[in-house]
Amino acid sequence: MKQDVERALVIEHRSATTVRAVAVFGAELPVFAGHFPGRPLVPGVLLIEAVRCAMERVHGRAFGIEAVPDARFLLPLLPGERVVIEIAVTAVAGGFRCRAELSGAPGRLAEFELMLRPA
Repeated sequence: MKQDVERALVIEHRSATTVRAVAVFGAELPVFAGHFPGRPLVPGVLLIEAVRCAMERVHGRAFGIEAVPDARFLLPLLPGERVVIEIAVTAVAGGFRCRAELSGAPGRLAEFELMLRPA
């Protein structure tokens, strides 16, 4: 799954406190075989992984997810649809707090918070 996310992800902007990325998850990805047959949706875990991978690319090191204290998935994202990922980054002792908002053509798709620590 990580390689699929990394291939789909493009970083458009980065600063000390924000990251903006875009991704398109193609219908050929194996994750769609079981989520859901006949009517595939991008799984929430793939969106969370996209935020983690964006942070790894920006910082040049691996991160593990320590916690997901808040997550709301508001609208479905379909294979082949573009998702814009806006991440507000706050440094915390030993890692980062990432507040992510994801949007697409229909509007706001998801919002969640991740606590990341170096792996």
